Amino acid sequence: MARVLLIESDDILRCALKRALAIDRHEVDTAATLSQARALIEASPAYDFFVTEWHFDDGYGRDIIKDIRRRQPLAKIMVMTGFPVLENQLEALSLEVDDYLGKPFDVEEFLAALRRLSGEGIHRRSDVRPQGYLLAMVQDSIESDRALIRCLRLGGFMISLTSDPLAALAKINVSMPLAAIVDVGLGEEKGLDLIRRIRALGAERPAIVLLSDEPEKWVRQTWEMGVDLLVGRSALPYDFRRQIERLILERWSLKIKPVTQ
Repeated sequence: MARVLLIESDDILRCALKRALAIDRHEVDTAATLSQARALIEASPAYDFFVTEWHFDDGYGRDIIKDIRRRQPLAKIMVMTGFPVLENQLEALSLEVDDYLGKPFDVEEFLAALRRLSGEGIHRRSDVRPQGYLLAMVQDSIESDRALIRCLRLGGFMISLTSDPLAALAKINVSMPLAAIVDVGLGEEKGLDLIRRIRALGAERPAIVLLSDEPEKWVRQTWEMGVDLLVGRSALPYDFRRQIERLILERWSLKIKPVTQ
């Protein structure tokens, strides 16, 4: 059981999420405004999780997040918003927000996100691989890529960066990560050759993610080469991470362990 402070101005959504959290055996306090949230934080012991929306009549989510970070730097924070645009996601990243859900979402998606934040995370029953390990083939000089990398690391993924396909393949053979992100910006021939070599590793190969500036041009080749996921570089950071998480869950038949177990 965890202590959760839920900060949401919409009465119906706040009540629905409170009920879902209570059924999942969490202890929940709720606030409809930032002033109510601050009063609860002042009066209550430390919370394990903070769930807040981004816009309020009396301020912005960033304000309460800064307060939380000063008081509880290691607290887990999730943002919910009807405006999941890049600018807001980059600001959330700068505040080290742990997860970011765009509205509307279903309750199960919300609870699954909270379970990931619990530290139970993605696990595999009989797997000797480092938990959450990723090998990312990206161009670290691109600003959007840095945001994607930071978001993945904030989500608990260990990432190895290289721009050398041969070095990447050597690392894959040694560590056999859960997923390999291949950036076609490295050069089309190099990228496609690396994908072929990863595919040749057989059933235990990593899931393959293709990252491209123009994903619409790669749809057919992605299907023909057996790439598991095609993502545009313009993807929002938290949305990109969620796609990676879902891919890993599906590819390796992993489970998200509920907080209550």
